[in-house]
Amino acid sequence: MAKVAKKEVNRISSNGSGKAPKIASVVLKEPNFPVIELTVEGTSMLVQNAFSEKIRRQLLEAQLASDKPQKTNHKARCLEDEVSEACHWFDPSLKPEFTFIEKENRWEFDGEAVTKVMTTAKFGVPLTAFKKAAVAACRSTNFKMTEMKQALFVMGVDHKELALIESDRPMIVRSDCVRLKNGQPYERFRPSWPNWSCRFAVEYNADVLNAADVVNLFHLAGKSVGVGEGRPEKGGDDWGRYHVVTG
Repeated sequence: MAKVAKKEVNRISSNGSGKAPKIASVVLKEPNFPVIELTVEGTSMLVQNAFSEKIRRQLLEAQLASDKPQKTNHKARCLEDEVSEACHWFDPSLKPEFTFIEKENRWEFDGEAVTKVMTTAKFGVPLTAFKKAAVAACRSTNFKMTEMKQALFVMGVDHKELALIESDRPMIVRSDCVRLKNGQPYERFRPSWPNWSCRFAVEYNADVLNAADVVNLFHLAGKSVGVGEGRPEKGGDDWGRYHVVTG
């Protein structure tokens, strides 16, 4: 049986000439990313439950000490401390100090000073929350979520990471009974604002969407996704909904 000769493959170029093919020059347009400023106004209560650095540290300490015998006595809770840790502080240096006296299983703090700072301090909503809401709202549009992640950027007006919560009255502490993962009921204290608004800037790719698209997308995000605890996206209590009032 005759042997079939193997076909020689030119591994230098695809055109078989032995020379590298010419690559056509690519001309890129200059990025077109204008910025518009938006103001959103809450149409339902805003509720927060920030995962603070203090909570992260406590979880890490608990994980590192997981091989040690667990104490059976329960650590006393501090309502004021829990609410403070659940807030996104505009100026973290204003956070009140709480000291736990382990031997007496109690908390020590200046109640009057805590009340004053909690009613006068400024708090905010993470800018990432508004971007995530806008990206999630793309499910109801012809825009692709992956595309919007690179076409929209939410920037702060008064802060690098937060949009200031503006309200006609101080924060209100909510007390709600929630269910833990093990099914046990748990009383949770969280900060809330019945009337609220936020202002932030949006940098967007004008080659992908226009200013009207940006406004409508954030309007849709406020109606169907929301921000904070109990928002519609998470099947909650329809908290954290908003609409765009300027843009």
